[in-house]
Amino acid sequence: MKISSTCSRALAAVAAAALAVSGLAACSDDDNGAKGTPGEILLGTMQPISSTVYSTKLVKDGAEAAIEAINAKGGVNGQKLKLETCDTAFDANKELSCTRKLIDDGVVAFVAPMLMVDQSGRAHALAEKSGIAMIGTRGIVMADMQSPISFPSTAGLAGWSYGTIASLVKAGSTKISILVDDNPASQGAAALFQAAVASAGMEPVNVVTADPKGDPTFTSAAAKAIAGADGLALAIAPNNYPKAVQAIRRAGYTGPISNPSSMMTSANFKTLGKDAEGVLMASHFGPTVETSDPEIKRFADEMAKYKPNTGIDESVLAGWVSIQLFAKGMADVDDIDAKKVLDTFMNLTEPIDMGDVMPPYQVKGNESTVNDQPRMFNHFIRTLGVEDGKYVTEGDFIDPFVELSDRAK
Repeated sequence: MKISSTCSRALAAVAAAALAVSGLAACSDDDNGAKGTPGEILLGTMQPISSTVYSTKLVKDGAEAAIEAINAKGGVNGQKLKLETCDTAFDANKELSCTRKLIDDGVVAFVAPMLMVDQSGRAHALAEKSGIAMIGTRGIVMADMQSPISFPSTAGLAGWSYGTIASLVKAGSTKISILVDDNPASQGAAALFQAAVASAGMEPVNVVTADPKGDPTFTSAAAKAIAGADGLALAIAPNNYPKAVQAIRRAGYTGPISNPSSMMTSANFKTLGKDAEGVLMASHFGPTVETSDPEIKRFADEMAKYKPNTGIDESVLAGWVSIQLFAKGMADVDDIDAKKVLDTFMNLTEPIDMGDVMPPYQVKGNESTVNDQPRMFNHFIRTLGVEDGKYVTEGDFIDPFVELSDRAK
């Protein structure tokens, strides 16, 4: 069953805004000193570490913890892993220059690269020309879902957005309002929210863009968003997210609130306290608190051992997952190089078991259900909630694209 490409067009619509805020800074790269040596497998990742707009250091922490645990057990088929991180600073030019630098340094694959600002696909084209796979891409830019060297671990921004609306529909919402702020990723999510609502045969009652500078407490935006609504979909930069939720609570709204789980960082969860109660989150992965599952317990144990000061959230898990996909996919391959990595993943027919972290991961023979996003190998989203100050699971993994489309029939 193929789903309309409306969500793909909505994702692409954010490109102009993203490039506008990226700036044209000089292309200086951050080098943590990692270099490939004989007997080592050098992996590379691009993350906006130093950005005050959006920082993904937690992705790096998750990946590093996984690598330390794997190396402690002998590495991948006898070869130790090493990670080189390049700081993109949430800048379009640096996303490209980081890609170039890591290729020059000899990485055999990119893991969990957070390419977010430059929606042109230049970095992917460079990796494609060099024959280097991107494993665990996040689907924030369209090239993640289209490039033949991209192996997304998740359904990306589209999955988050459609999952957010699907959770509201399941909660009984029929008058859904959309509240976002003015950062590029949020604007892209707003377009996807609207496409998701339309796919379910409805129209949003409000679409409100908050201006964090003109309305720093989100009071005005919250009042507009809740008017006539029985369900709220949020896409707010993580640093502003608590203010938005608190403003909604102060305004007296008691209906369902849902948003991509990336906004509920461990710090935001702590800041919100009781205000987080009842919030729904569309998550790419199973809940990190479900340690009855062996894979999730292994993740929790490895983070506690190797990165004990890192707060646990979906970003951390995304970094850890990317390393697991690489290690499990390459477990039986000798003398690993870039060509072998790309060939192995392009022909990955045996599903990689990830326990309750995510559905089994397969590439060859796994057809995307979304037009124009042929690299969406994992279509699934799981809804999480907050009850009594703890994360809870709201049902099993679902394909939100199919769920919403079926509702409209």
